[in-house]
Amino acid sequence: MSIKEQYIEIFNKNQSSVQSHVNFWVEHVVFSWQWWFMVATFIICWTVFWKIKKSKHLPRITIYGLLWIIVASNLDGLGYELGLWGYTYNPQSLFT
Repeated sequence: MSIKEQYIEIFNKNQSSVQSHVNFWVEHVVFSWQWWFMVATFIICWTVFWKIKKSKHLPRITIYGLLWIIVASNLDGLGYELGLWGYTYNPQSLFT
């Protein structure tokens, strides 16, 4: 079996796994009470932030926030891909 054929086989298995994960999420997770709780928490946190922020510090807060989002997202993605953890209830799927 050539390298290209091996790659195609692995790619197809990965696609099947991703589709299984999406099917599970749609059937068992989306719109459950835990999912709605996470969405509500997300919205409440952003609302509170916008109410209490000081406009003078907004550029600095934005830069630090974006930096930490990049770091956290990369580390989270790495841990998820390595199988160190997983998420049953994922509020990000609402926005993608």
